[in-house]
Amino acid sequence: MELIREAVPIVAWLRQNEPARRARVEMFIRVCDGVRHAHEQGVVHRDLKPANILVGTDGQPKIIDFGIARNTEDEQRSAELTRTGMLLGTVNYMSPEQLAIGATEVVGRTDVYTLGVILYETLCDASPYALHQLSLPHAMRTVIEQEPAAPADHAWKASW
Repeated sequence: MELIREAVPIVAWLRQNEPARRARVEMFIRVCDGVRHAHEQGVVHRDLKPANILVGTDGQPKIIDFGIARNTEDEQRSAELTRTGMLLGTVNYMSPEQLAIGATEVVGRTDVYTLGVILYETLCDASPYALHQLSLPHAMRTVIEQEPAAPADHAWKASW
């Protein structure tokens, strides 16, 4: 495991460095490659979010905090360790199936959904849902039942 000494969350790094859209997408592809690698090893992160994707001084993103990850190859042990059916994660980045009451099957597509949310933030500098003022139950219903805001609803920075 690599020791990361100097790094900032990906969204903060993007705001500080303001790379062009193409560079943002290229960085995001590297994040996707890291998630793909975890999935190939049978690991679903379940708590991907900008705070868990750090960018070092070399400009390379690193995925951290696999604390509630799930091993898809050992479902019984993984379920015991990560409490399937309980709300674990960050609502703003959880997939609708992860938030659904009684959801028991958390698979790689939940991470893929979250990657979409992070890509949205990477390109729009905004969240697809306005959840910050909502109660937890209302925020959960919003993600499960509503379509996210269209990226075109957010102003693009001219430098992007």
